[in-house]
Amino acid sequence: MTDTPKTPEATPETSIDAASPLAAFSLKKDTKADAAVKAELARRVKLLANVGAKTCELDFAEGLNAPRVLWEGNPVATLSHSGAYLGLRVKLVADTLLEGDDATLVTEKLQEWLDGRIAERLDPLVKLADELNGDAKAPEGAEPLHGTVKTIATQLMERYGVLPREAVDAELRSLDQEQRKGLRRFGVRIGSTSLYIPFILKPHATELRLAAWAMQGDHKDLPAIPTPGMVWVEAAESAPLQFYTLGGFRKVGKLAIRMDMLERLADAVRPLGQTGSEFEVSPEIMGLVGVSGEGFAEAMAGIGYKHEVRKMAPVKVVADAEKEATATAEATDEKTEAPEIKVEAPAPEATPTPEASPEPAVEASVTADAETAETTEEELVDRYFFKWGMIKRAPARRKMAPKQTAAGKNADAFAKARSTGGRSNQSNKPNKGGAKGPKTHTARPKKKEKVMDADSPFAALAGLKAQLEKKK
Repeated sequence: MTDTPKTPEATPETSIDAASPLAAFSLKKDTKADAAVKAELARRVKLLANVGAKTCELDFAEGLNAPRVLWEGNPVATLSHSGAYLGLRVKLVADTLLEGDDATLVTEKLQEWLDGRIAERLDPLVKLADELNGDAKAPEGAEPLHGTVKTIATQLMERYGVLPREAVDAELRSLDQEQRKGLRRFGVRIGSTSLYIPFILKPHATELRLAAWAMQGDHKDLPAIPTPGMVWVEAAESAPLQFYTLGGFRKVGKLAIRMDMLERLADAVRPLGQTGSEFEVSPEIMGLVGVSGEGFAEAMAGIGYKHEVRKMAPVKVVADAEKEATATAEATDEKTEAPEIKVEAPAPEATPTPEASPEPAVEASVTADAETAETTEEELVDRYFFKWGMIKRAPARRKMAPKQTAAGKNADAFAKARSTGGRSNQSNKPNKGGAKGPKTHTARPKKKEKVMDADSPFAALAGLKAQLEKKK
């Protein structure tokens, strides 16, 4: 009998599905790697070491405090915080198959990618930290950070490049424009509500800063990072205030609005409120922050303006005004072309009655008034008037009379005596003639009465007057 030839065993394939865990240097715990798998892993290690690391990305599906590094869509490493400023470190996933030199090479390449990403995305913040820590010197021709400027810069660094202005407002007011250049050379914008570096508010830079903050403070259960391009989001009550601040938002009421858009809003309304009078805001200005009504009022409160809501007729739209002007012009043209002829309309026939009753007219008047009032009420809308409300004026103080001492009383009495000729105690006594009233005293001597000459004509007239009075 001849033996039946055996079918040759299938050779194991060396290709690995890119979507499988092997593509990320890891296998399930119950899977055994053979020679073909190890060869494929070695190939992928070389690929990542040469150009593959550039395609890595960060993933925050498990939270900002537990970011992962993805390569070709699969997790290859996790991040941890070393305790140093922006000190994020790479660690390979627990179920990796890489060992020895391969594991070391991949770890170094991933760490190199992460360090480069931090240096590129957070460049101004890294340079600020290096200069403050003494690891770098100020550029040639620039003054090193010192004094108040260094104090502000340190707080800005500790808060990852975003700082509410109220935290350092007193220090900022003490700086002149020359001293502020020390902050501006790092790209710091000194706004009306915040100090921030616009360069590090970009999406990838924001991810890195939030991840570093969340890992350092072990902040869990944080909301998702606001979608890039959003001007405002509803603020989660459970989220720390620092979460929105680091994300480039400022919390105002129930909303969180992008701080750069709030600064644009502040710049737009500043000319309107310079005189201290009330003003309204146009829809174009409201569009800067994308909210209206109470939401916009909260945004204005966030930049220092108080408001008042009034029920008033709406502002006429320009198009309506143009239509009215056109209609008026046409009516004027018609009147100009044709002479005006007054024709009295015939009075409506009325049923003859001995006496006309005024009640129907009163009812019609009341109905008309009610309809007018109803129409007017329907046309009224809420209009918001704003006024700068951050100016703190000192309350007016009442002038209290100073406490009189014995010396003070004597001085007052002496001054009063001088003004009344030295006889102030007798100012309210009745005159000798019986007429009551205050006397007028003077320090000057009394004038002597002149004796009239008997030969003068005035003397003759005076004598005639006296005779006429006797006859009466």
